[in-house]
Amino acid sequence: DSVAVVDADARRVLARARVGSHPFALLYDAPRSRLYALNVQSNDVSVIDLRDIRRPTVVATVKVGKAPYGAALAQGGTLLYVTNQHEDTVSVIDAASLKVLRTLPGFGYPEGIAAHGDRVYVVNWMDDNVQVLDAATGQKLKTIATGQNSRGFGAFIGAPVEH
Repeated sequence: DSVAVVDADARRVLARARVGSHPFALLYDAPRSRLYALNVQSNDVSVIDLRDIRRPTVVATVKVGKAPYGAALAQGGTLLYVTNQHEDTVSVIDAASLKVLRTLPGFGYPEGIAAHGDRVYVVNWMDDNVQVLDAATGQKLKTIATGQNSRGFGAFIGAPVEH
């Protein structure tokens, strides 16, 4: 129930921050020097201030749905989208105030989530699809059928590499 700051070159732990129960996913918000830790058993997101990496401090805990699993920053980093696996929902959080703006229903064991441009992509493990959302509103724009039990984790959407 903690997150460690590791000096990769020295191969040692610099500091730890106590977070919620069973942190699973991490998302770094560089402009705010924050780390979001998704705690799947306490159903919340720990917001860790990393301005002093030797003293990471939890500055907020945001309650979300059951089993938060994936996170993505959208709308230029102003909105934090979090998948709630065991509730079949997605929480939309204002990244400045850290308040939940809305909870979007209608997903099937949502797992991975990524933002690109003005869209958010949610991988639904049990619905065998990816849902495309409007990043500003959370409105569902399209459903893309995938193979059985599709899973996604991390930053799985990006711009093509130009040569």
